[in-house]
Amino acid sequence: MSRHAYRFYGVLFLLLLVTVIVQYSLPPQPEVRVDSHKQPFDVEFAEPVDVSTSKDSTEYATVDAKRIEKESAIPPTSLELNSVSASSIDINRANAAQIHATIDDFKQRMDNESIDQSWAYRRQTEINDVFINDERLRDLKLKSVDCRETLCQINLSSQPTIGRFTAMMQVQRALVAAPWYQSHMRSAIGGDSDADHDGDWVIYLSR
Repeated sequence: MSRHAYRFYGVLFLLLLVTVIVQYSLPPQPEVRVDSHKQPFDVEFAEPVDVSTSKDSTEYATVDAKRIEKESAIPPTSLELNSVSASSIDINRANAAQIHATIDDFKQRMDNESIDQSWAYRRQTEINDVFINDERLRDLKLKSVDCRETLCQINLSSQPTIGRFTAMMQVQRALVAAPWYQSHMRSAIGGDSDADHDGDWVIYLSR
């Protein structure tokens, strides 16, 4: 065998040897198994999440997304709802005092006034008709209507099926909608301050 043949087979042997050494020096690759019975799923977050995060970071992102969704449904805090200045509180107190003064004035007038027969009986009938014909007032009991010279006193009793405040609003709207009602008339409502329960209360209507 010639010198060139020996050199060729020597180089080929070295290449084979290097290939074997490299193959056995690499770490073994894990076997990947695909379960055909499992279905793919999608995960949605309230905010985008970096796919390069670790398992723990992904869990924190999921909790964060749920927290954001929960907080978005929480109503404003009591501080936001009750941010009332001292001046507005004083105004409310002044209005309440004025209402009480008006009711006291109406009470005194009812005690001192005589009956205007040309007006009082007709207005009593008209007020009675409002409570008979208006369906919004069916849950209210009209106890009495007493008119004098310049004003009327309407005594009511609200039923448990309707709240006091709701009843007051419905009566006020019904009276204002009456054809005989005039824009310059004054009214005041008195009774138990608890607006959530039934009971006796009174409306004063002044012409």
